[in-house]
Amino acid sequence: MILVNKFSIFLTIELFIITILPSTYSLPQTIRIGGLFDISDPYEETAFKHSAERINVDRNAFPLYDLSAQLEKVQTGDSYNASRKVCELLSEGVAGVIGPQTPATASHVQSVCDVFNIPRIETKWDFRLSKGEFLINLYPHPETLSTAYADLIEAWGWSRVIIIYENNESFVRLQGIFELTGTIISDMVVKQLPEGDDFRPLMKDLRSNYGDIEQIIIDCQSSKLPKIFHDAKTEEMVTHDHKYFLTSLDIHILDHEDEVFANVNITGFRLVDPSKPKMEPIVQSWKHRVTVTGRRGNYFGEDPFYSGRYGPNLGDSGGIIPALPNNILLTEMAIMYDAMELFALGLHHRSEINQIIRPESINCDTGSIQGWSQGAYFMNILKQIKFEGLTGDINIDQDGQRRIFKLEVMEITTRNLSKIGDWSPLNTQKLVWTRTQEETLKLRADDLHGMVLNITTKPSEPYCTFHPDGTIDGYSVDLIDALAQHFKFKYIFHKVGDGNMGAATNDSTYKHGWNGLIGEILDNKAHLAIGDMSITSARAGVIDFSFPFMNIGISILYKRPEKSPPKLFSFLEPFHFEVWIYMATAYLGVSLILFIIARITPFEWLNPHPCVESPDELELTLHLTNSLWFTIGTLMQQGSDIAPKAGSTRMVAGIWWFFTLILISSYTANLAAFLTSEGMVEGIKDIKDLPKQTKVKFGTLESGSTRAFFKDSKFPLYQEISKIMEAMTPLPHVKDTKDGVEKVKKENGNYAFFMESAGIEFAMERDCSLVQLGVPLDSKGFGIGFRKGSKFRDAFNIKLLDMAQKGELEKLKTKWWITNGGGKCKTEASATGGATALTLGHVGGVFVVLLGGCTMAVVMVFCEFMWKARKLAKDAEGSVWIEIWKELKFALQCHNETKPIRKSQSINPTIQQSESVPYLAFNGKEPSDN
Repeated sequence: MILVNKFSIFLTIELFIITILPSTYSLPQTIRIGGLFDISDPYEETAFKHSAERINVDRNAFPLYDLSAQLEKVQTGDSYNASRKVCELLSEGVAGVIGPQTPATASHVQSVCDVFNIPRIETKWDFRLSKGEFLINLYPHPETLSTAYADLIEAWGWSRVIIIYENNESFVRLQGIFELTGTIISDMVVKQLPEGDDFRPLMKDLRSNYGDIEQIIIDCQSSKLPKIFHDAKTEEMVTHDHKYFLTSLDIHILDHEDEVFANVNITGFRLVDPSKPKMEPIVQSWKHRVTVTGRRGNYFGEDPFYSGRYGPNLGDSGGIIPALPNNILLTEMAIMYDAMELFALGLHHRSEINQIIRPESINCDTGSIQGWSQGAYFMNILKQIKFEGLTGDINIDQDGQRRIFKLEVMEITTRNLSKIGDWSPLNTQKLVWTRTQEETLKLRADDLHGMVLNITTKPSEPYCTFHPDGTIDGYSVDLIDALAQHFKFKYIFHKVGDGNMGAATNDSTYKHGWNGLIGEILDNKAHLAIGDMSITSARAGVIDFSFPFMNIGISILYKRPEKSPPKLFSFLEPFHFEVWIYMATAYLGVSLILFIIARITPFEWLNPHPCVESPDELELTLHLTNSLWFTIGTLMQQGSDIAPKAGSTRMVAGIWWFFTLILISSYTANLAAFLTSEGMVEGIKDIKDLPKQTKVKFGTLESGSTRAFFKDSKFPLYQEISKIMEAMTPLPHVKDTKDGVEKVKKENGNYAFFMESAGIEFAMERDCSLVQLGVPLDSKGFGIGFRKGSKFRDAFNIKLLDMAQKGELEKLKTKWWITNGGGKCKTEASATGGATALTLGHVGGVFVVLLGGCTMAVVMVFCEFMWKARKLAKDAEGSVWIEIWKELKFALQCHNETKPIRKSQSINPTIQQSESVPYLAFNGKEPSDN
């Protein structure tokens, strides 16, 4: 009775469950997924089992099926054993297979899966580009990945690279980079990693033979990277100037805070973003499993180098749950999680369309070959599934390959891992930089902090001067010091070895075909080059230049022509000789015309005695002498007491006044210029005069941009000048700018030197005998030279632009061009307010004219005196000498202001008493009786 009651209760509960609970809460079906893994690879094995567990726990996403991870281990490279293992899995009835990881065994396993219609997913890079009807590879396609590598190298413009590879598989991965040879890459060195863990010999060889190449590509397992960089640092192959690109997609697992990666510029692609929300629970669960079991391993190998950094070695002991490197999933581990999720999504997708998955047990040993009946359809479903996994968007093409994916460009600098861009084959510009310019500049400025920069320069005043006491100064030194204070770096200046500025050369002693400053930059003997180094297209093709800190152009330095001695009669030079002739002719002509018109017109004949109303005769005021006196007085701007009375004579006078107004104004204006300007000895005036003569030689620096400018010019005049210079014997070129300036002064007008205008300004500020001829022939600038692709150039450019806008560059130039020993010529000119004082030589002719006029006056007065003395002696019937003595004696009595009238004896006494008229009033004539 009791048994019946118990049975009734059980039946009632069962019926309740069947009728009340919905069918969705029925027990999930278990689907087996097979996994083949190498014995030495516990990471993916653990990821395989862990991913199945996580899918089974997530009932909301995967309610219908449980995944059972059927795991088999195979020996690496044992194809026969792998084939037997996969057959064992098929006999258990699996819906799919993952692995194995070794390409050799994978091809045999794929053959079995293709025969029996079992979908297989690969999670590793397959360099053989294997194809199978039932194969899906979730690892990025090799050709697309190779294109991504090439796009990044091309975007950076790496022209000289070292490639370090691990095995022959690397050549497939690097195929895109190899195809850049001859276009982007001009110099490529390829070296294979040695077996074992000692990479120092390789790094030493690279430093000794290829130390000038600083762009290095490394293709190897990520587990070897810490030791590689450790040995590279030991052999000084890791500096601020070295740039490393890693083809491994596991750059995110490197401990960027490790001393090995400190101050190393490393860039690579990343497929896995550890910051994704789906990633955190997986990592925490993994860490929990390691903590609970107390068993952990080391991903980075067995070398004692890793023990202190990454924990105990992994080894081959069974059951070890390896610790995640830096608590981050490896790329292939993340792909394993995506592969298991793809299987789960495919199973549930079929269930949604009422297709129940029923794996079948398959016996590989039977004679007849009959595969899984649902395998082909399930394979097509898997290819159509699209979802976002741990490695980004999963999108499988019809060939079962993953050609569409997104990579993040990551950079390790100053112990920090940061994203700087994205790459995708779907982007119009495949590379899209995500780091802002401000962020980039800040990082570059941080990289400069604490660095010691080796700077090469060519001693040249005022840019850089090395003093005997070991000190250096100059414009370049002050400029670098200002930059150093801003970016907080240190610097060391050294002289360029060969003393050249930098030019292409065929000399085999120069490894890269350039000498001077450019050669030292290319040979990695210096980080920077600065001085009076012009930015040219040829130089910019091999090194990078900063923003120009000084704008200049090629011009001609020449000895200032000597001043010609001032002419005695320089006051006559405002008018040409023929003008003076015309003016004298006009003076005489107008005087004569005035005289003739005055005689013709009745209005110029005037009453000589105004008190007499009806005079017997009229007097002409404008007779010939008075006409001459009137016109000369007007010409000299002095006027006259003689004035024309008639309208006609006034018309002539007015026109003459207008003529003299214009003439005298023009003369006065030109006189100041002619007296202050100084004539020069005839010489060359600009570049056009150089080919037309043979007296003045001309040259440039032996090695520099100026000589190259003329050689490479297409302008006929410059080509002709270049031919003339190169044909001279000896060559007119000089070794140094200072030598060129000295030669110009020494040759005294027989040598002209082509140099930059800034250098000419400096020389002219210190030596007034030098002059710049013509205008600059071109326009360019001085810049700081960097190694090609230098990460510091942009930071320097921003600071230089800031200094230019604030006037700091101009202040530096004023300091070294004018304040420190310059400004002599300007000081001399400004002492008289900019005008040149006139010497006796300028106005001596005026004194000669004055002396001549006074002499003529003395001669005339002597003649007048003698004529009057002779007349008085004749009238008095006395001696001429007595009259001369009397007149001379009276003239020398300076205190007498009046002179008594000497009466002539022939004059009527009556008239003499009634009219006290001086004898001079009658002009020697006796008055008439009436």
